[in-house]
Amino acid sequence: MQKLSRCPIMLVVPGSWLFLTPGSKFFGSGLWSVKQCVVGKANHGRKSNAEPRELMARFEHVRHKPPRTLEQPRPLLLACAPLRSSVNLSRLVRLAGCSGVAKIIHAGSRKVDPNIARDAAETVEVVTKRSLPPVLQRYRKSGFQCVGLEQTTGSQSLYDFQFDRQSVLVIGAEREGLSQEVLDCLDAVVEIPVFGQPASYNVVTATTMAVYEYCRQFPDG
Repeated sequence: MQKLSRCPIMLVVPGSWLFLTPGSKFFGSGLWSVKQCVVGKANHGRKSNAEPRELMARFEHVRHKPPRTLEQPRPLLLACAPLRSSVNLSRLVRLAGCSGVAKIIHAGSRKVDPNIARDAAETVEVVTKRSLPPVLQRYRKSGFQCVGLEQTTGSQSLYDFQFDRQSVLVIGAEREGLSQEVLDCLDAVVEIPVFGQPASYNVVTATTMAVYEYCRQFPDG
């Protein structure tokens, strides 16, 4: 490993830079300048032909970029156990809208708040059902894979799970999760590893990660 030589050091702060030499006070001023100041022992004393690099790439905020166009409709549905919070349901609707998911099936009476769901309140269909098992059985017969998002025996890590393109992602309630009756209707169960406390993610957070992974696997729809 090459030993670094004692050489001038430049500190960069927004709007200016400070040029330091060993045992001296700082001097110099400028705007976002940068020079190579640490060299290997083997290169000590040699002149570098390299041009100074830009300190940072230039990024400009683009508000509300146009959405990516899908090549085909996304055959992913969200099926929710009865949620306690209208806020959570509304956030799931917004998630669905951003992800190109056209339908949410909700076995509950909560209403969507358009102030939270934003434009997705107009584009995502929310279908209310009394219970999920009959719905899931019907989708399974039509060729959909029903995947629960839950911590169970035999569940697979989301890191390793491969979704079918035609999938129903089944989401549990905030405290109760998925009932055994619903679990008995599933083809697979995925869970998201947790590395601290509390022992599980919020229902919207967990659903967002699972939907994003599905979209990563099928980016064109």
